[in-house]
Amino acid sequence: MLAVADSSDGIVCLTDLARALDVTVSNLQQPLMALVAVGLLTPLPRNDSRRRFYLRNPSSAWQWAAELYASCEDSAGSESERDRARALSDPADSDG
Repeated sequence: MLAVADSSDGIVCLTDLARALDVTVSNLQQPLMALVAVGLLTPLPRNDSRRRFYLRNPSSAWQWAAELYASCEDSAGSESERDRARALSDPADSDG
């Protein structure tokens, strides 16, 4: 979802998303169709290209996804810092 949200013009295609995320196209087909099904993406009319393009529809869901990701990153960083602090303060872990 974040890769779609980060698209500067709001137009994405499956092949480009897969390349950007370093996954196979088949791994993104169902998630992309789910975004279409809930109305977050609209398939654009086909043109001469073999690629199928989708337009990102306006929605607060895109901002929510970015905020959720940021909060997970913050939590992961906080947990790592807490784990380090515990390891440093736990005398059972010292070799002394």
